[in-house]
Amino acid sequence: MDKLEKIPGITLSELESLRRQGICTVTALWSRVGADFDKGLDAIAAQAGIDKERLVVLLKGQVLKESDSQENWLSRNWLELSLVAILLLVFGLYLYARSTGALAWVARPLGWRPAATTQLVYTYKDIPAYHLLKEADLIERPGPATPGAFSARYEVVGRFTLEKIDSGEVLLSRQLSQPVVDRRLPYIVLSIPVAEHMVSLVSPGQPVSFFLAPRDPEATCEHQDTWFDGIVLKTQVDEDGASLLVAIPEKDLYALRACMGFSDLIVARKEE
Repeated sequence: MDKLEKIPGITLSELESLRRQGICTVTALWSRVGADFDKGLDAIAAQAGIDKERLVVLLKGQVLKESDSQENWLSRNWLELSLVAILLLVFGLYLYARSTGALAWVARPLGWRPAATTQLVYTYKDIPAYHLLKEADLIERPGPATPGAFSARYEVVGRFTLEKIDSGEVLLSRQLSQPVVDRRLPYIVLSIPVAEHMVSLVSPGQPVSFFLAPRDPEATCEHQDTWFDGIVLKTQVDEDGASLLVAIPEKDLYALRACMGFSDLIVARKEE
């Protein structure tokens, strides 16, 4: 708030008179004047002992001073304001040119190529590792052309994630498995022990077929001649042996477990 001393031409005695009435700022003075200018000035003049015409002169001087101050600010900052206006205009033209495709047409004669944009598939939320992707997990929107990215959700639905993927990330082929055989079926992820040499035959994300071979020729299992389809999600070899983390249709789980106790699991890669 402006102090009373800032009013052009005000005298010390006038300052003291106004302060005795509790008027210490220009804002307080205008507040005391109120909506009815004449009545407000009459009341202040009577209380402070200052002539009404003198109060009019003081207030008029303050108004002129504030008006000059605003004009001076504009005159001092016209260059900065002009630059901001020009930048906003250029940015608006750039957005318009980009949306209409005119940017590429203008850029070609100059030898400059703007970054290509395309439709990409992003994660809609945080996705854990080894998760079967569904439509609700994904969103499509334009983005910069990215090697290994997907352009439509249908290309991604039915694939397992091979690692945790944060919300809003572009999905890349190296992060996902090949599509499952039947997207309508529920799948289950489990770890299966295998012979160590089997691990080197497959890689994460790869579709495979499993065949159960009984160790004892006399042992039989109703599912021993059945091939099971699945997706390898992770291979592991440690001091406890070799294993594969695989995703299989839930309907095949019972058959696998029924025969695995006395059978060796043979893994064969499938053509992608």
